[in-house]
Amino acid sequence: MAAALAKSGKSVVTMLRGILSTVNSMSSASIALAHAMPGMGIAIGAAEVVVRTFDLFEAWEHADNMRMRKQDFKGRFGVVAGKGGSSKAEAILKDATSSAVQKEEAEEYLHFKSLQYVQDKNARRALLNIGIGLGEIAGDVATLGGASAPVGMGIKLGALCTKIGATIVRNLKQFGRDMVDKSRQKKVAAINADPTLDAPAKAAKIKEVEDATTIFNLNKTSAKKLAGYKSNVTTILTRFAAFDAATQDKMAWMHLVHEFEATGVRLTEAKAILDKGENLGVAMIKALQRREK
Repeated sequence: MAAALAKSGKSVVTMLRGILSTVNSMSSASIALAHAMPGMGIAIGAAEVVVRTFDLFEAWEHADNMRMRKQDFKGRFGVVAGKGGSSKAEAILKDATSSAVQKEEAEEYLHFKSLQYVQDKNARRALLNIGIGLGEIAGDVATLGGASAPVGMGIKLGALCTKIGATIVRNLKQFGRDMVDKSRQKKVAAINADPTLDAPAKAAKIKEVEDATTIFNLNKTSAKKLAGYKSNVTTILTRFAAFDAATQDKMAWMHLVHEFEATGVRLTEAKAILDKGENLGVAMIKALQRREK
């Protein structure tokens, strides 16, 4: 019974997601007209809330699964719960004296942390979209409930401006990271190519360049994000290829499924992707890059 209800609920969400996709693919003028119609605004807002609430709980579930796996590995290299382990893991990977086991555990920690981070961001985006959907509904309710049209439109515009503003800020941050990193790379290359500088002088100048770029987190440039996602996907697909049902138990399989679906692609979707002859790895990377479906 519960499984049937869950399947039915997913079908409804899929249908509503299709409606939202259709609305968002319309021209700007058509979208504005649709949102301006009081009843239509409530319908669109309600669909947004239902779909994004489903996305929120799904992201929370994936993030929690990855957090538990991450914490298991964090404890193995001596980092207590509640304390960040990234710096310790990265130090282990850079340390030539670290054992193969230590490096493997550090890599596993960073892998699961990366997947958790993606799902945490998905959850935050879902919460933002839920708020925007509620704003749509509130604006139309205000108009239909007797409040003046300007009041209702003001509420709806506030929700819309929040979404547009958040998108602009995200894009500017990413643009800033990429431009600063590009400039940093050019400066470092010029320093390394300077024949008048000895090794200590080069190191000092490179440190000055690195210190001057701390306004942005250069670990989140587009290139580094893509490299991280490719690493995540390669790790997961390698594990799937190596999985042996005869020697590994159901718990190991469930862990692998949770890890796979934390990329944003369900196993059922993976089958459909492969049946169409498409590249599953590329689809998984795109899902990791996407914050909402």
